Amino acid sequence: MLLIKLILACAFICNNFAQATQKEAVFVLGAPRSGTSAVMGVLQILGINLGDNIRNYPLPWNLKGDFEDNDITDIDADILWDLKIDPYDKNLHLMKFKFNELLNQKNKVKDLLNKRFRSFKRYAIKHPKMCLVLPLYIQAAQELGYKIKLIIVLRKPKEILSSNIANTNKLIREFTSEQEAIIYLFNFWHAIFKYSVGCEKLIITFDQLLNKTEATVKKIKTFLPGLKNFSEVKTQVNSFLDKDLKHY
Repeated sequence: MLLIKLILACAFICNNFAQATQKEAVFVLGAPRSGTSAVMGVLQILGINLGDNIRNYPLPWNLKGDFEDNDITDIDADILWDLKIDPYDKNLHLMKFKFNELLNQKNKVKDLLNKRFRSFKRYAIKHPKMCLVLPLYIQAAQELGYKIKLIIVLRKPKEILSSNIANTNKLIREFTSEQEAIIYLFNFWHAIFKYSVGCEKLIITFDQLLNKTEATVKKIKTFLPGLKNFSEVKTQVNSFLDKDLKHY
């Protein structure tokens, strides 16, 4: 009986140790103008590493920065070009991609993640177009020994469309019709929920982050244990989430 108790105790300790030492890759997902930049900024304040190549400085379309890694942005553009993925294609959700066979593209992602984050136990990245090739990121991070956690950010479609019209990013193609806009958003949402099946995820809304900040931050902290308490960073978070900068 004593031997059984010792075995169970050892198993419990080993399991807790494995969980404590498990590396985590946090992917923040959402369609463009959904509030993913705001989430990333809050994650950085809470203590998550975003790497040293992010745009956390004022941009014409996002005055607090979009918190995207420049190299990840370039890689996503290359991958979408290679796979002929057009976010405006009304038939995109019907296309079948054999992501397990896309070794070159996956290795590009893997090499970058390893180069940028190999010394970190936990990191977070985001770029809206990575949603469309999410399996490549999941596979690459898993092969590097990271547990995957997803934070999915939703926003009302009308707000997204109004925000896209209001922002001054000339690199974002303007919608030529409401139908095209809905197709564009649907392609992102479809990809996110299709490719996130089986992954551990937290779903929040941009509105919750802005108007129920403390409760939302507590949800994030529960999802990602070990972050700073809201009370420690309340002033900084509230200053960062400037409602006057909400574009719609």
